[in-house]
Amino acid sequence: MTVYRVRGNGAANGTCLTTRSSRCHFTAAIFFGMFVLICGRAVARLNSGVRAQGGSVVNPVFEDDFWRVKISWSRPIAYEKARDKGSDHDETAHLYMITARFSDNDHKFIYLGKTYKQYVQKRLKAKDHRARYAAIIKNHPRHSIFLRYGTVKLEKGKVTDKRINDLERILIYCLDDEHSKNIKSIYSHGVTDSYEITSSGSRGTLPKCLALGFFCKG
Repeated sequence: MTVYRVRGNGAANGTCLTTRSSRCHFTAAIFFGMFVLICGRAVARLNSGVRAQGGSVVNPVFEDDFWRVKISWSRPIAYEKARDKGSDHDETAHLYMITARFSDNDHKFIYLGKTYKQYVQKRLKAKDHRARYAAIIKNHPRHSIFLRYGTVKLEKGKVTDKRINDLERILIYCLDDEHSKNIKSIYSHGVTDSYEITSSGSRGTLPKCLALGFFCKG
């Protein structure tokens, strides 16, 4: 995976930069002329701050609005099994990812959704999801449809509706949208808080690490 980096040489303080291409997009912010935010296809090694390429560490500018998040993704299970029988992951998951797979090929990302105070199973039984599943089957003949559960943990604070909404928007924005059935957050995520997101388990095409927000060095 390509690592994108933005450096502030010659940039004005507080300048924001957004870059997009047909299959890859990321947002970067330059603060005090230093290396800052990476999001999208870009990845960075995250420790106490955000570790940029070359080993230097940049820290969140607004610590009160900075959230360090870990998402553990379950192994893919058959969509219809998740919908009809549920899973033990229903107790803990706030995110879910739908993928399609033809034969032994790689999974194609189809949809990412969220739940809050509701089981994923109940969400899958909703009218809009039944219609979405029918469209997926129609558009992906001879594909098997799978679902993965995402369990969210925050280093500090509580898992709230706002946190889950933000995470859903960021992840949708960063995922490949070639086969996506998501409508919102494809071209703009609208998240204002800063995040460090680490995904583990069966994360599919999600980057292992994402950083979003304003960061500074020194």
